[in-house]
Amino acid sequence: MPDEVRILGIDPALSTTGYGVITAKDDTFSVVDLGEIRTSRKNDLAYRLHKIYSGLKECILRNRPDIAVLEEGFYSKNIKIALGLGQARGAAMVACAECGIEVRMYAAREIKQSVVGRGSASKEQVAFMVKSLLGDSEGMDSFDITDALGAAICAALRLDTEREDVRLR
Repeated sequence: MPDEVRILGIDPALSTTGYGVITAKDDTFSVVDLGEIRTSRKNDLAYRLHKIYSGLKECILRNRPDIAVLEEGFYSKNIKIALGLGQARGAAMVACAECGIEVRMYAAREIKQSVVGRGSASKEQVAFMVKSLLGDSEGMDSFDITDALGAAICAALRLDTEREDVRLR
């Protein structure tokens, strides 16, 4: 990876949306910003989605990432959970689009494979490897944050591979 790239990883959910911004250059990653956007079930859906959207928009304007990455949708037996995740993902994507940030999507298995080396890794294993790869684990006290940072790390590793693929053609 020749240039430093700034990547925003997002783990969207209605109750807690985790985010993490990293810089990546060569094989070195460092944390720029991380956090959570929490909403309450007591509030109506429109308010909750707006809070996710505005919180991420604020993060984007503060950190100026080059790209954003989200986990692709997954299948759930619980329709209500799946719909909520889709709505939170939509709010995140609109915030990115409004700020002119390219959004990339990766499957959960691909993120886990990139970070841990196993597509079936647990959240605990992802969190452990994220903390190991980033060095300073201050503030990484939830799976929402470590999942978001894991997505950003996956994107950084994929960017490197994608650039190599282009050079080989």
